[in-house]
Amino acid sequence: MSTNPFLKQNKKAEKPIEIFVSDNFVNEKGKPVPFVLKIISSEEADLISDTCIEPVIDPQTRRKVGSEVNQKRLQMELLTKSIVTPDLEDKETQDSWGAHNSTDLLNKMLNMKEKATLIKAFDKEFQSSEEKSEESETETKNA
Repeated sequence: MSTNPFLKQNKKAEKPIEIFVSDNFVNEKGKPVPFVLKIISSEEADLISDTCIEPVIDPQTRRKVGSEVNQKRLQMELLTKSIVTPDLEDKETQDSWGAHNSTDLLNKMLNMKEKATLIKAFDKEFQSSEEKSEESETETKNA
């Protein structure tokens, strides 16, 4: 085994992240069940980002003048691809909620407060170390 820490086989596996979104999702013992998220690869994130690019249309000429990323859609796509539990692709779960896809299922499963809790936790967990450091400094200054 090589001592080069940057070889693929030497990289530690990312630990899943548990987020308790609501007391409304409980196991058979009545205890809340967390949503479990994984960190997706930057390659997968880039592919998802590419699917969220939309044209910018000039309202006067009705012609495309550029393109932009639909941030709301990107956030939801990254979030749903990161969720391991519950399995948002499970047909039985989708059918029970009358959902057509993973994003639709998540929107139907969660009320506004639960969704906000999940998004806030997702954003906090997945921001860069630099952003976390800046946020910590701001919180310290405001205390």
